[in-house]
This record gives sequence, C-alpha cells and structure tokens, in this order.
Amino acid sequence: MESTHEKRKYIHLTAVFACNFVNHLFSRAKEISDSQEIPFDYFLPLIDETIQKVHQIEPKSAQTGPAVRNDKRILELHEQLLQDESLEIYKTMNHSIQKMYEL
Repeated sequence: MESTHEKRKYIHLTAVFACNFVNHLFSRAKEISDSQEIPFDYFLPLIDETIQKVHQIEPKSAQTGPAVRNDKRILELHEQLLQDESLEIYKTMNHSIQKMYEL
C-alpha cells in the first residue's frame, strides 16, 4: 500500500489506538489484578483469544462484555469497585462501546 503523508498520520493514529492504548489498558488491568492478588497470567488466555478473534472477524463483531449487553447492574457494580483514572477510563470506554452499538 502506497501511503501519502496524510495517510501516514492516520496509520500512526490507528496504531496508537490498536497498540498503545490497548497496552495501557493491559497495564490498568494488571494494577487491578495486583491490588486483589490475582495473578495477571490468569487473564493471558482470554487476552490471546481476544487478539486472535480480530484475525478472524471484524473487531466490532467480536465485542463482548457488559456494555454491549447493556447490563446496567454489572456496569454499576464495576463502577463502585473503581476509583481515580480507572473509573473515568471505564466510563468512557463503556460509553464509546454503547454509542457504537447505539444502546
């Protein structure tokens, strides 16, 4: 694929969303698991499965979780467990998911 200067900007932006932000979420997830003395390794098979799915189906089709199910009870429970930046990230991500699926 030949890319123009403008296209390269979007390639980089896409990489930030697909890699940098995802890695940051892994770091936040590890903070949560560490705080509860749950080994982060416990989540590696789920992470691997999630990443493998995008090789097979569109990411939007692979989305799961309480936001896409509009499970208000679980969303509220999770919000009660979080604080600081993690709570804001959680709310922002769920809002974005729900908006994408028009929930």
